Amino acid sequence: MAKKDTNLVQATQTSLRLIETIQEMDGATMAELTNELGMARSTVFSHLHTLQESGYVTKRGEIYHLDFKFLFLGEYTKRRNDAYKLAETYVKEIAGECDEYVDFCVEQNGRVLTVHLAVNGIQNPRFTIAEYYYMPTTAQGKALLAHLPHDRVEEIIEQWGLPQETENTITSEDRLFDELETIREQGYAVSYQECIDGMRAVAVPLVEPDGSLFGTFGISGPRYKLTDEMIESELVELLVEGKTGFEAESEEIYRSI
Repeated sequence: MAKKDTNLVQATQTSLRLIETIQEMDGATMAELTNELGMARSTVFSHLHTLQESGYVTKRGEIYHLDFKFLFLGEYTKRRNDAYKLAETYVKEIAGECDEYVDFCVEQNGRVLTVHLAVNGIQNPRFTIAEYYYMPTTAQGKALLAHLPHDRVEEIIEQWGLPQETENTITSEDRLFDELETIREQGYAVSYQECIDGMRAVAVPLVEPDGSLFGTFGISGPRYKLTDEMIESELVELLVEGKTGFEAESEEIYRSI
């Protein structure tokens, strides 16, 4: 069992819970937040007022929403590192070579976060930027897990569990660790309708010049298009080419710092 972190500030945690709840509920009234979080109305009001005055929350009628300050901070986070901008360039280039969803993802607090996404030739994309997914359910997440220390993988499983998103989702630790070993050996990960029914994906890990894990490039699409043959003969090669180019250019960025 994980030890309780005694350095956490309770007031800050309360504000963060309010922010996440507003996002999850797509806007909420004072009463809804009070009921959802089980907090006193005065506590919820004080935190909301502080967040509103600081530009993080806005109120429309009786409903509180997150404000555009989060967009500003998110864009800053994506642009603060030249390697993130470089990753975006490669995502667009890879997308230009296939008519599927192409993304750059990172591990964030034990889940997969989509940072960049490009779509060519597909209408109404099912994936969006800043979308979180459970790591064992996606090719991108498994590519990341395969290159994290064993202890860190166990921490992630303890934190989020192995939730079953589809009938194909891996829900056994032994099976997951066996697959992570296979991913390390072959250099890429595949998801067979493990996150969303009807969707398959393939992903490769990206490594920084100092050897640390940076993120993944991934390609996702409908199962009828992403056949085993297409994944192994076309998409893996496309991703590996992108990975090789990205890692070479990121090394130049690293040296210039």
